[in-house]
Amino acid sequence: MRTMLVDALDHLVLAVPHLASAAERFERLGFVLSPPVAHPGMGTELRALFLGRGPAHAYIELLAVRDEAEARRIPGRDAEFEALARGGGLSRIFLSTNRLAEALERLQAAGLTAAPTHVRRADGSPVASTVAVPARSRLGAAVGLIEYASPAERRWESRQANGLFAHRFPAKRIDHIAIIVDDVDAAARAWDELLGVPVRGEVRTPAMVIRQLDAGNAVIELIAASGPESPVALRPRGLVSMVAVEVPDVDEAVRIARERGFTITDPSQGPLPETRTATIPAGELAGMALQLLEYRR
Repeated sequence: MRTMLVDALDHLVLAVPHLASAAERFERLGFVLSPPVAHPGMGTELRALFLGRGPAHAYIELLAVRDEAEARRIPGRDAEFEALARGGGLSRIFLSTNRLAEALERLQAAGLTAAPTHVRRADGSPVASTVAVPARSRLGAAVGLIEYASPAERRWESRQANGLFAHRFPAKRIDHIAIIVDDVDAAARAWDELLGVPVRGEVRTPAMVIRQLDAGNAVIELIAASGPESPVALRPRGLVSMVAVEVPDVDEAVRIARERGFTITDPSQGPLPETRTATIPAGELAGMALQLLEYRR
């Protein structure tokens, strides 16, 4: 196992055709989103939904294109434009790191060339440096690394002070995301060799094999069909446009979601032991399904 070069899941990019209409759906469910922000020179605008507690929190970035020509000049944006062509959906995983230079060296040693993009505020002050990892086929999904100019503790304190965790929906944190792959062994090996992300465990069901990767504050599930007759074998490969969030009481969360006009499945036994889940379909949340997950421990 290689040295882990990432600290945590930082954020997930949800590419949306229209920022205002996408944000309205999450706000109607009861989430607080950050104000709209445009990144100069990048052609995009975003709002963020923060979940979790403390410096290891993560967020979902609702990202829309405001200047296509400008946005296409940014390296590694193919996944976002592909998601937009499908009407919107999750497009990329961003992992935080304090060792971006070392990560670039490891990628170069593996024959992969990547260059950082420097994100700045409107006043020119630095926000972060990001890298699109050029190994989408090996990792199973589009992955980016981000190294911030400010420490995690300061970002947490600022976001908390601005009320960005004052949600009216009982979601505690991002629990896991999923990637459909053909070969879980090869994909897990690539995550280890390139980024040092280790395997936490494995779950097998009659339909699938789930290899769980430890991203620090969340799990990345690599999912493969258990055999050619499994329904998983028919699913598209890549990042699943679904986020699982932990809730303290799935029955209560379902009641709230239905009260606010959302269609959601009845709670049922989850694929993991001692879990119950219910899901809001992707069509009701700008192309991203939201799985509500209760641990019964």
